[in-house]
Amino acid sequence: FGCDIKNREGRIKIRIGDILNKKNGSKVIGINDKLQNSIDTIGPNSLHSQFLRRYPQNDLDRMFSEALSSEAENGRVSMGKTFRCPMGDEEYLFLVMSELEAEKAPSTERRYLRTALESFFRNQSKFEIKDKRLYIPVLGKGSAAMRNLDYFDTVKMIAGEYVYSQCIYPNSANRIEELVIVLQLQDLFRMGCMSFVKMKKLQSDIRHMSELCSDCLMVHEA
Repeated sequence: FGCDIKNREGRIKIRIGDILNKKNGSKVIGINDKLQNSIDTIGPNSLHSQFLRRYPQNDLDRMFSEALSSEAENGRVSMGKTFRCPMGDEEYLFLVMSELEAEKAPSTERRYLRTALESFFRNQSKFEIKDKRLYIPVLGKGSAAMRNLDYFDTVKMIAGEYVYSQCIYPNSANRIEELVIVLQLQDLFRMGCMSFVKMKKLQSDIRHMSELCSDCLMVHEA
């Protein structure tokens, strides 16, 4: 699935596959506000863990330590804080989009995710988006359930925040010209055959959002 944003140099695509294997674009990985960076303390099946296994030598520990020392309040950094981590020809962007509760798995709520996405897309010109293409997963979902937002609403929120940003920041330098939302096939199968019916509805909703972006500001959609 793919659609252009009306009257803007922007395009949204939905693809199925492994985001870490995608080429010719920057990739987003979600992290928690305490910047945990150990396979022993983050989900073993998370993209973050997969990254650490693929790239055991990286600069994340240094960047996270510096941020916690200089920017953190009560040992937490703000939602939407983004860390750029190039690895050879690959470009990764670590986005803070969940809150870590004491001795519990990180939790992502609608307000956290929206705040993170708004901040990220508002500041997109500050990042080096490779080939002006951004790969983003269904943040906060993976194998775990989000508290008050289902899988397809999450995809719709990501697309909506991108469309909104293209409307209100049309002249941003280094802007994202193509947003690719990457789904995992096992997630769709896990949700059953109705997931493919919902996918059709999702595609229709995203196409409608992209057509709303003309000369006026687009209305936020939850």
